Amino acid sequence: METIVPAVIAGALALPVGALVAWLTLRWRQSNPQLSYVFRVITIFSAEQITGLSTQVTAAVAGRQVDQLYFCTLTFRNTGNQLLTGIRLALRLEPGGNLIHHAVNSILESQLGSVDVIESADKPEEILYEIGHLLPRDRFALEFLAADANPADMAIFVFEPAARLKEVTSIETPAEQVREAFRSDPARFSGQVLAPLVAVAATIATGLALALFQGSR
Repeated sequence: METIVPAVIAGALALPVGALVAWLTLRWRQSNPQLSYVFRVITIFSAEQITGLSTQVTAAVAGRQVDQLYFCTLTFRNTGNQLLTGIRLALRLEPGGNLIHHAVNSILESQLGSVDVIESADKPEEILYEIGHLLPRDRFALEFLAADANPADMAIFVFEPAARLKEVTSIETPAEQVREAFRSDPARFSGQVLAPLVAVAATIATGLALALFQGSR
């Protein structure tokens, strides 16, 4: 009886654990094309926000007067489990908007292959990007100016391959966030990490010293 009960408990625990491992393995092997992205916008000029000034302020880009101007950074990362090839994605503002002065930047030595940007004179609110390939975990950024339309309402499309789009708050992994924190301010990072460790070590040392003192009495 003493050996049967532990065997039954072990069998009951092994069943859900085995099912979880099998499910995770299946999910890992399944095709999961996914692009995660972070979208950041900086307002450069907005006529609506300065209407109270007595002096009229205007802005012009490429010889065209604009009422609103934003600098946008759209960072993508391949968070799926497979290589993405022949990527075709498009950005579209509301009618009346304009996407201008664009750039495609690879990040952390990502290999993108060929990069083409296709603009349409008839539809200045749209722009198409064609990128050769993107390895798993690799990333790239699109930088551009958006004029006369709020980029918060911009539509993002991935025509090829059939990948899911997922908006996230941070494109960096935890390890990359730690490395970036150290690179940007090593002294502050070291203090934030070492101070708790020193406090814990001091507490342990104090406890051991008190225990030894009590034992010696």
